[in-house]
Amino acid sequence: MTTRSPFGAEFATFKVGQAPDLDPTFRIISGEQVVVQAVLRSWLTPRDSAVDGEGRDLRSYAQMRTSATNRARCKAQLKAQAERDERVQRADVRVENIGNVLRITGRITPLQGKDFRLVLDASELSATLVSVQYEVT
Repeated sequence: MTTRSPFGAEFATFKVGQAPDLDPTFRIISGEQVVVQAVLRSWLTPRDSAVDGEGRDLRSYAQMRTSATNRARCKAQLKAQAERDERVQRADVRVENIGNVLRITGRITPLQGKDFRLVLDASELSATLVSVQYEVT
């Protein structure tokens, strides 16, 4: 007998160390992974291109002069975007410059399940998932 994930199930689109793309094997994910990928997708969707104005495309911040003001704006908008997902209770986001990329670190607390930390590197043209770590409880 199988149990249903409270987060649903969907196809995998993100792999550590790679740019986002649909898994060619159409691998199904469930559990906290669904929330991880939903948050990542919303952070990479061009602004207002999805239903209800979803999306913040963090790559657009990498195109700007990365002043403290722009980093603060990016942090606030990515936090708000993650918290728009009804499965997310709270999000904390950190944005820093590392060479020519923005490093985005998010700590997400879902309504159910384990907290997780994700790290992305974003340039003007691409974004790469650096790591995803689930908290051990």
